[in-house]
Amino acid sequence: MLLKSILFSHAESLIRTGKNRLIQSEDRLQISEDLNPQQIPWDESKIVWTNKKSFLVSLLKASRRNFSQAVGFQILASLFSFATPFLVHAFITKLQKGDFSQQSLTELCLIALGFGLCGVSNGISLQHYFFQTLKYNQIVTNLINKKIFSHALKLSESAKSQFQVGDIVNYMSSDSDAISDASVTTIDLTNAVILSIGCIITLFYFVGWSALVALLIMLLLIPMTNHLSKSFMHLEDEMMSFRDQRMTLMTQLLNA
Repeated sequence: MLLKSILFSHAESLIRTGKNRLIQSEDRLQISEDLNPQQIPWDESKIVWTNKKSFLVSLLKASRRNFSQAVGFQILASLFSFATPFLVHAFITKLQKGDFSQQSLTELCLIALGFGLCGVSNGISLQHYFFQTLKYNQIVTNLINKKIFSHALKLSESAKSQFQVGDIVNYMSSDSDAISDASVTTIDLTNAVILSIGCIITLFYFVGWSALVALLIMLLLIPMTNHLSKSFMHLEDEMMSFRDQRMTLMTQLLNA
């Protein structure tokens, strides 16, 4: 059972079914209880909904376990990934010495075995990182939807009449997607920091002070990347605004 969880082999039956026929709803896998939208696995009382900053901070505290698992698998995958060039360097260095004694051949075999294990372990760790990240995203989406629906049920009839039903559904979908994506972006940010630090250390180890040039270029690209990301966010906001207008217009046409 443990090996199946590590290798995700419990999905083998679904994959085999998909090769023979179209997958139906009854073929779906048994989902985890954590993904049940009616049973949020976090303490909802710890989440502060008053403002954006307090909400994000309290959300990270409430979801510490799932957040730590996602980041932990990413760190593990990065360690295996960064170990690979060091093992390759050690393997080539030993080959260049031309020593093919029994002890040297044993060391070469161990290094080659370690190189292969690092590749396999990196792949498995990355899959678990993606799994934990998507799981985190879905739990956040369930949490936001539950809060929005419970609040919507408390609205008065006059408040409900101010907006079309299609508008309300569209706003709910947009808000829950935006917040859940922000939580995943936070995890990806830790991934970027870890990879950047690891790459810099690896460069200085193999290249020496010549790696300073690459580091300076990367620092110079930061303002450009920041400008592009802000432009992207602005365009995305405009796109969401146009989508809201389109949904409102379509809802009014259908109701008419």
